[in-house]
Amino acid sequence: MMLIIDKPSDLFLCNIAKKFLVKQDNFLTIWSQKNQINDETFSGLVDEENKPRIKQIQSAITEYGALENLELIVISLEFWNKLKKQKVEWLSYCPSILIVNK
Repeated sequence: MMLIIDKPSDLFLCNIAKKFLVKQDNFLTIWSQKNQINDETFSGLVDEENKPRIKQIQSAITEYGALENLELIVISLEFWNKLKKQKVEWLSYCPSILIVNK
């Protein structure tokens, strides 16, 4: 699963990620294009048990191959609408997308 964080108001999505990480076989990728990722931001999500199963990306998604191994992307409704308006090409290569409204 990939969790996309556009701005601090998207951090409510971490609650979904916490539930996803309950299963020990699940891995999580957190992507923030604005470098908002730090240990304090995700302190409730990233703990010693989960840390090896969480990958953090702070650069733009430019390669479609980065998406092919994912089964689910979780994104806020606000950011989804923003991406649609920009007609971002990589959206058409995404797996299942869960769009969550706060």
